[in-house]
Amino acid sequence: MDGFARRALGPAARVPAAMPPGAAVVAACWGTQQLAALPSPALVTAAAVFALAMLAASAMLAATAPASAARHRCARALLVVAFALLGFAWACARAQWALEARLPEALEGVDIAVVGVVAAMPQAFDRDTRFRFRIERCVEHQGPCPTGGVVALH
Repeated sequence: MDGFARRALGPAARVPAAMPPGAAVVAACWGTQQLAALPSPALVTAAAVFALAMLAASAMLAATAPASAARHRCARALLVVAFALLGFAWACARAQWALEARLPEALEGVDIAVVGVVAAMPQAFDRDTRFRFRIERCVEHQGPCPTGGVVALH
């Protein structure tokens, strides 16, 4: 790039041509958090499988002789897109796991006697005290019991 073009473009002339793979993962995770609803598990699985195929294609393209600048750019682009798809799949999977850890809707608003242990030191506030409680078992409750989880009690 000549001096005139560098001065005309300003800071944009110093921006790298390709996004680093780590930035692609971060961008994909951020984009996933902006979704109103999680995509179907089939779509997430397809994205992960496609990303793995793109990683393999990128590795094969980069390892194939003779090496050229165009081949390197193509392999790099495949790598960045593959990492973005893997970041998307990972963020969707983590979100789904977090949603599965919620209290079932059938138990919302239902009083349940439980036995457990305090999992963290209580925190005192102006009007209440909050602490984390690990549920070990339910007492005299018919139906599902939310054992093994930690709940925040006020």
